[in-house]
Amino acid sequence: MLGSAGRGDSLLSADQDNALVYEAGEPGGKEDAWFAEAGAYIADILHEVGVPYCEGGVMAKNPGCRHSLENWKKVVEGWVERPGPKEALASDIFFDGVPVYGELALASDLMAYSYALAEASPTFIAALARFAKDWQPPIGIFGRLLTDNDGRVDLKKNGLLPIVTAARTLALKHGIRPTSTVTRLTELKTRSLADAGVIDKAIAAFTVIVRTVLAQQVKDSDRGIGLSARVDVVAMGADEKEGLTKAMRAINDLIKETLQL
Repeated sequence: MLGSAGRGDSLLSADQDNALVYEAGEPGGKEDAWFAEAGAYIADILHEVGVPYCEGGVMAKNPGCRHSLENWKKVVEGWVERPGPKEALASDIFFDGVPVYGELALASDLMAYSYALAEASPTFIAALARFAKDWQPPIGIFGRLLTDNDGRVDLKKNGLLPIVTAARTLALKHGIRPTSTVTRLTELKTRSLADAGVIDKAIAAFTVIVRTVLAQQVKDSDRGIGLSARVDVVAMGADEKEGLTKAMRAINDLIKETLQL
């Protein structure tokens, strides 16, 4: 499992992010063909029970998410040795991956190899950090949350993603292997690898945002509204709005810490 499933922070609107690693075989070969069919079968079941297909195609039924152990290592080597925006985008949720079924030693071998490569490449880490560079808190000049035409703000794009990206990047830099966002941040603080105050505020911000999104998804579900990470700011009380604004400022401080890489 990759992405939010690997991190253990999926909410009610999560889609699929998964991959397969098999012992040996080449793309298009008999082993790959078998696992292509297995990946499609798994994806169809997940979609049917309410975990929709990944719009970006990050599913084991697609060739880019299904390789032998040897070929997966070559893919990761390409990401790390020639880092750029495309490679960083392709690899980010991979580093949230956890093995969940089958011959787990294959996936554990792959992840250990991949982490070691990433940790030894400051250039690759810097490429990941650049994802956070352009993020701006959705706060107007008078300190109000900026919303869309429906009075909502997307707390995945404007809250969860920058925290997750920063935590992942700092964890890779410092050899922290757990995939949970909160655990990554906690480890940074415990090992005195980042400003403790910044980390405490970031964890609090993450908690506030997750609870806010989940509460909105429950309300939207009851009203027959499609689930997403867009929360209704207009319907919030003053304290809730202030809590989100405070969370955005905490994320901004965490991003600054990350951009020092």
